[in-house]
Amino acid sequence: MTPRPPTAPKPPASAIRAMRSDAKLPARSENPFLELYVRNLSRIGIWKIFAIHFSIVIILGLAGWLQRFWISDPNPEIIIKLIGTYCFLISTIVIPLVSPDLFPPMIGNDDSFQSVPYDLLGESDARMLIVMRLSAVAAIPLLLLFIIFNPLISKTVSVFDVMPYLQTIITALWVNFLMDLVCVNNGNLHGRPARRLAIVAGFILLHIGMVGLMAREAEFFLRRINLLKILIDINPFSQLYILMEGSDMQWLLVTIDNQRLIDFRLYLFFLHGLVFLGLWLFWRNYMKIRQGSR
Repeated sequence: MTPRPPTAPKPPASAIRAMRSDAKLPARSENPFLELYVRNLSRIGIWKIFAIHFSIVIILGLAGWLQRFWISDPNPEIIIKLIGTYCFLISTIVIPLVSPDLFPPMIGNDDSFQSVPYDLLGESDARMLIVMRLSAVAAIPLLLLFIIFNPLISKTVSVFDVMPYLQTIITALWVNFLMDLVCVNNGNLHGRPARRLAIVAGFILLHIGMVGLMAREAEFFLRRINLLKILIDINPFSQLYILMEGSDMQWLLVTIDNQRLIDFRLYLFFLHGLVFLGLWLFWRNYMKIRQGSR
């Protein structure tokens, strides 16, 4: 009896796919800090926090709407100011303030970063990207705020109504940059919350001094000194005041001939973005030189 010819074993289809040269590897983040921070957000249940945030926005909107039944002479802009102020402060102050707790430095919390050169600039970039995304989500009501409520208070809807939303995002980056700046080269981890709170206190005092006192008591003097106006324009609390009060307060912006040719909200956005981008690029270049010299 002759034996049957041998047959080559056939591997399973999954093994064949794995051995193919064109098999795609899963995409990996170029910044390892960013991937870790995203996991931290998932672990703490960030969407539950945002659900609470948007619930507060709805409550503020209802409270502003119902005040017309409680007050004999209601302010029709109270809804815009309530929701706008809340979303602006959450996005630009609260989120950058708590970011070190949500995204702590990995050098003392993850042993895998002890054996490789620590990229301090990469960690800062990852934190800034996450803060930008969180602030953009928290400020979403600002996108709809003016579009919905301007017709109710007899104001026309403008394409520039989107500028407060964009201004909120870039202001969050500005505040986060300043808070990182006072903490990045200081090894005292316990003193970082105090230094970040000091930034917020400085913003408040600057706003009170420039807008609350000088703009009221020395308006003639302030109108003619653009250097002082820059301090107002880059202050998040002063930006909020200008955006909420409208065009009547655009005299607080740096005065140039082109200011009257564009909307004051667009002008404030470009002015703020120019100052922030210049300082941020200078700081990044300084950090690259410092890390390269180690």
